[in-house]
Amino acid sequence: MNAVTSNRQPDHWNRSGKITPHHLDRRALIYVRQSTLQQVHRHQESTRLQYGLVDQAVRLGWSRQQIEVIDEDLGCSGASAQGRLGFQRLVAEVVLFPSAATANWRMLHITRYNP
Repeated sequence: MNAVTSNRQPDHWNRSGKITPHHLDRRALIYVRQSTLQQVHRHQESTRLQYGLVDQAVRLGWSRQQIEVIDEDLGCSGASAQGRLGFQRLVAEVVLFPSAATANWRMLHITRYNP
């Protein structure tokens, strides 16, 4: 166990034990998105809750240095990946570095694609 994970305390949010020191050695990616700029301005609670996932990741044991927030798609529709640089970066990170942990408020915030 490395020095970073050896100092971590168990968290009551992880009672299931599904998050292990192996997971905590990985980076955590937080993806924040709302479909329109109007939603960003009118539904600030949603934005706040999504950014709150950083604190949740810290409570689960990740250090702030391991957490990266991807939020450049605020105000961008999820209808397509085109023009969504944050989504493209998220996919690239997961494909190139499959050990990264990812979090977002709701899965439908990633994409609106329905096969």
